[in-house]
Amino acid sequence: MAREQVNNNFTIDLYGGNKLYYALNNSRRIEICTNAPIQEITDNDNNIVELNVGNFTLKLGENFKHKLDTLPSTYCIQEIEKFNHKQFKFCYYLNSHRLNKTTEYLVPCLGLTRQQLCYDTFLVNAYLTESPTQIILLYRFSTSESYGKLEEVLLKSSSFVKIQNSIPGFDVVVMNIP
Repeated sequence: MAREQVNNNFTIDLYGGNKLYYALNNSRRIEICTNAPIQEITDNDNNIVELNVGNFTLKLGENFKHKLDTLPSTYCIQEIEKFNHKQFKFCYYLNSHRLNKTTEYLVPCLGLTRQQLCYDTFLVNAYLTESPTQIILLYRFSTSESYGKLEEVLLKSSSFVKIQNSIPGFDVVVMNIP
């Protein structure tokens, strides 16, 4: 499990001694796996909208509360994707956000590396502002040491404008586009 930067694996006990394993892959995605039978509920377009494992349910629009103490926010499930895994019968990604074009195309213009921006760990997405010379970076707040280092990098950047914490569990960072 957890092939990306954030390597945090946890277990949820299910009925009959079964377990659900999950990993926080990054600020946008949780990976869940189990060998217990899962009932998938789909919509008319065959998109998964709900997973049931005994008395444990995951639904679109609900918050997934994890056990990582340094990450105080929950993940709001916006998409459920099935994938194959050699070790488990049932594996899914729970996505809270999809990367948008602002993140993919404008964030690289800030002159910072993916590693400096914690692109694959804490960065959720970037958004346009009313000003054509600025963008907003949305970060999933963490109390970890690595998040403190991220804040230092952002504060020292010549593109930095301000940080706001108006969204609980997240930091909103305003940056000038060079």
